[in-house]
Amino acid sequence: MKAFLIIIFSGILFSSCGNNNLDVDPGFIMPTLGNGNPPSIDEGSDIDFDLFNPTPDEEILNNLSFVCTYDQVIDNAVDSGTACSAIGASVTTEAKFQWTPAYTHSGNYEFKIVITHIPSNQSSEKIFSIVITDTDAPPILDTIADFSVDENVAITAVDAADGGDDLDTDGDTITYTCYFDNTVDGAVAATNACSTLPGTATFVAGTGVLNWTPSYTATGLYEISIIGDEGDLSGNEIFVITVNDINFAPVIDAIADETVAENAAITTVDAGDGGDDQDVDLDALTYTCEYETTINGTRDTAVGNCTALPGTATFNTLTGVFDWTPNYFSAGVYE
Repeated sequence: MKAFLIIIFSGILFSSCGNNNLDVDPGFIMPTLGNGNPPSIDEGSDIDFDLFNPTPDEEILNNLSFVCTYDQVIDNAVDSGTACSAIGASVTTEAKFQWTPAYTHSGNYEFKIVITHIPSNQSSEKIFSIVITDTDAPPILDTIADFSVDENVAITAVDAADGGDDLDTDGDTITYTCYFDNTVDGAVAATNACSTLPGTATFVAGTGVLNWTPSYTATGLYEISIIGDEGDLSGNEIFVITVNDINFAPVIDAIADETVAENAAITTVDAGDGGDDQDVDLDALTYTCEYETTINGTRDTAVGNCTALPGTATFNTLTGVFDWTPNYFSAGVYE
C-alpha cells in the first residue's frame, strides 16, 4: 500500500507520493531594517550606521546584495537617483552605511538602499534622508618637501597652492604670507618676510609662489613657513631650504693700460676685488704682483716682483695697491 504525505508551510502546499524524496525549503524571511540614521551632520564628519536591527548573522549577510542611490529632493522617493559612490557613500558587506561628506556637500540628501537576498530573490528597501550642514574648513596647503640649493643658484619655484587652485575646500579664496628664520624647530615667527631673504626673493600673496636666488653670503639653513588664510581660518606648511656654500674665485677689478714719463709717478693702481679686498664669499684676499717686458697677454715663467721694477716701486699684498715712479733708465714696455 502506498503512503501519501501532505505538508503545509505558511499556506504553501507541498505534496509527495510513494517513495519520492521530499526536499522542502520553508522560505527566507528578510531581517528587520533599523531606523538608525543621523538627521543632520556637519561636513567632514563620519557617518556609519547599521541598516538592520539587529544585524543578521554572517551566513545571511553573505547572501545579500545592496544597491544604493540618492537624490537631493526630500520626498520619500528616489526614483532615478545617482549611485551613492558619486559622493563617496557606500554600503559595506556588513550592511553598514558609511559616508564622510566633503566640505562641498552641504545640503539635503535622500538615500534609497535596495537589499536583495540572492538565493530567494526577496528584496526590501530603506529610504532615509540626511541634512549636511555647511562647515567652514581651513585651507590645506600642498606638502612642500625640504630641499637644498647652491649659493647664487635659483631655487625651483615653490607653489603652496591649496590643491593647485588657490581655493580651500569650501571654494573660499586663499591669501598667502611667507616668513622665515634660521632655526629649524618646526616653528617660524611672523617676523622675517620671505621677500627679505638674502639675495633676490619674491613671494606672490595671491598664488603662494616663492622664488629665490640666494646670494653668495646666504650659506645656511632657512626654515620657511607659508600660511594660507581664507578670512576666518588658516593653514600653513613649514619646510627647510639648505643653502650650500660654494667657493668662488676672486674677481679682480679691471685695470686699464697706462703710459707714464720717466721719473713721473704712475696713477696708483688698486686691484681690490670690488673695492673691499674680499671675494664674493667674503673671504679675505692676499695679492701678489709680478711683471715682465714681453707683451703677450700671458704670465710667463721669467717674471720679476713688482717691487723690483727700476725706480721706486711699492706693492701692498693686503690691498693690492701698486705705486711706481720709474727712474730715468726705465724706458720700455712693462706687462
